[in-house]
This record gives sequence, structure tokens and C-alpha cells, in this order.
Amino acid sequence: TASSAQKPTSMTASFGIAAGALLNYIRVLNNDLSAENIFAGIVSIGGLVYNTGEPDQELLKHFPQGTPAISSREVAETHWKMHFEKKENEIILGKTFSF
Repeated sequence: TASSAQKPTSMTASFGIAAGALLNYIRVLNNDLSAENIFAGIVSIGGLVYNTGEPDQELLKHFPQGTPAISSREVAETHWKMHFEKKENEIILGKTFSF
């Protein structure tokens, strides 16, 4: 999901509702299924994901200053770490915004 699930903003309000519902669903799943050794987790992304060596600076100009650029590698590694360690079931990459 996006970080608008944790901190809704006017710019992302409609998506934040859906993301918030998914976030709460994952929390409930993890609580209910942990007794059966089943893990449910979610990675929220507060920023733009890029899959090249470096983020496209021209593209970043179209977003609010300070918008984080997160590599697809970091997203993948975070999901893998969450799956492997099963310590945290909720991780935010980037930041929550207040526009």
C-alpha cells in the first residue's frame, strides 16, 4: 500500500481509504492466523519506486520537493526480509507525507 493508509492527506484521500482497509485487513489476518504459524505482513511505500540505477530527476520534478525515491531492489529486499524474519508485520518505506 502507500503511506496514505497510515497518514491520509487530501491529495491521496480516496486511495488512502482503500489502503487503510487493506492495512487493517492484514493486521487482523496476522493476529488471527499467528496461532497457526501463518504470517501476514504489509509493506507501505511512501514515495516513488524506480527500477533503474538512479531515479529519474526529471520525473521527480513533477512531485512535491522531498518526495523519496525508493529503488525496486529495496522494495524487494524489504519484502524478503519481512518474510524471512517474521518480526514486523508492518513496514513503511520512504515516509508518510503532510502536504
